[in-house]
Amino acid sequence: MLGISGIELASARSSLGYDSTARFESQAKELVTVSRNDSIVVNEETVPVSSDVELTSFTHLFADGWVRGYRLTAALDQETSAGLVSPGLTAAAPVSEMTNSAGAVAGVNGDFFDINGTNAPIGAEIGARELHKGPAPGRTGTVGVDEDGLGRIANVTLSGSVTFHDGEQSLTALNESTLARNGVGLFTPLWGSTSRTNVVQDATRVREVIVQEGTVAAASSTITDTPIPENGYVLIGRETGAKTLNGLSTGDSIDIAYSAETDSPSPLSFAVGGNPQLLYDGQLPETLDDERAEPRTAAGVSDDGSTLYLVAIDGRQRFSRGVTLFELGTLMRHFGATDAINLDGGGSTTLVARDAGTEHLSVANSPSDGSERAVPNGVGLFTPTGTTLDGFRIEPYYDETGGDRVFLA
Repeated sequence: MLGISGIELASARSSLGYDSTARFESQAKELVTVSRNDSIVVNEETVPVSSDVELTSFTHLFADGWVRGYRLTAALDQETSAGLVSPGLTAAAPVSEMTNSAGAVAGVNGDFFDINGTNAPIGAEIGARELHKGPAPGRTGTVGVDEDGLGRIANVTLSGSVTFHDGEQSLTALNESTLARNGVGLFTPLWGSTSRTNVVQDATRVREVIVQEGTVAAASSTITDTPIPENGYVLIGRETGAKTLNGLSTGDSIDIAYSAETDSPSPLSFAVGGNPQLLYDGQLPETLDDERAEPRTAAGVSDDGSTLYLVAIDGRQRFSRGVTLFELGTLMRHFGATDAINLDGGGSTTLVARDAGTEHLSVANSPSDGSERAVPNGVGLFTPTGTTLDGFRIEPYYDETGGDRVFLA
């Protein structure tokens, strides 16, 4: 990264005799030699959101265009924490609505999701130390916080089993939008009233078993979308999984057990999925794409897990071209992360923060759809109520005549 202050930039514009951003960009390319992924830090401004959370807006000039983004930097401690924000496992809502409802002071959108179907996230989701859903195959990466309050980029997998007739069957999916061939999937009340028919739409054979209080209440060779009992669950099998469940009949006893397996040093209290991982111990994977620039959202953690970085990069707009995954990883390392992961991007990319002196959050970035997209989950930052004032930020008052004033006349 190459730094340039606002004063130096203004001087450079003046000496060039150009007011146009586009023309200055052209001249800057001639004046400064940068590699493909280097950038000039044109502008950076940081404001406090709370005592341990800062919001930084930044503009970088890359060799082939402008990039604008926003970064939340949170010092995780006993007073500041990160957690899941969500309207429900198969529901979707704007990030500002989710974070406001949860009482967060800032946040970003989370996982990729089944946007044209169930709205269920693709990766794993953990909230309040409870595994809400397992990951789709190959999508085990998450960002979360462990039980010690430290930020983690960790893999989460499902470990589960179904036991009946003195036999045990592996559980292959938990609240998944798609059940893999030959699998057995579990759907809990968290799935809600969303249809389950599409999760096996290409199956050659299916079996549905509805369980209430540990006893089979109904079994069918079709998917019925019968409501999931509050004190029970639904099992769905396909192909060989359906054959296994075919042995269950009404009145049979059945036991189920499942948990989250993770490579985090300690269990995760919350997690949302992402893909791919951008940084491993400060190193960028060679496989990261460096061709397609898009709006992006990312999360990263410092080496000791005490600092969480949440970043949103605008894209598909005149003032910001977006970034490639490789550029995103480079930026996350520049910001201070040693491990980082890509979250849902494109029209989902949204970063919200509480403005100083207000109670509600507002959108800081410019979503590429022109407005907030409804998404199923996000990462929220929380501080305790009643925090004390430790500073002032004075901004000019803009009146109807077009004048800027520090104090009202």
